[in-house]
Amino acid sequence: MIQIVKHKGQIDQIFLDKIIAKIKQFGEEVLISDSESSVYENKPQKTSEKIKLIISLGGDGTILRASEIAFQSLAPILAVNLG
Repeated sequence: MIQIVKHKGQIDQIFLDKIIAKIKQFGEEVLISDSESSVYENKPQKTSEKIKLIISLGGDGTILRASEIAFQSLAPILAVNLG
């Protein structure tokens, strides 16, 4: 599972859809959350759904939110700073 943490207002939906489609080509599920969401709201529902990678799309605050999630899941972060 790949988790995308995005800034609520900075991401164009077409851009996001392209990223999701590319990830799904590799057979991965995608979990999307806003940078303003609680870290605990973004946990996978099943314990078998381990986050393999976190993609952060936004500014510094979004990267900080992604790092909180990464700390819990031990997943690496791919950060794209759009701020």
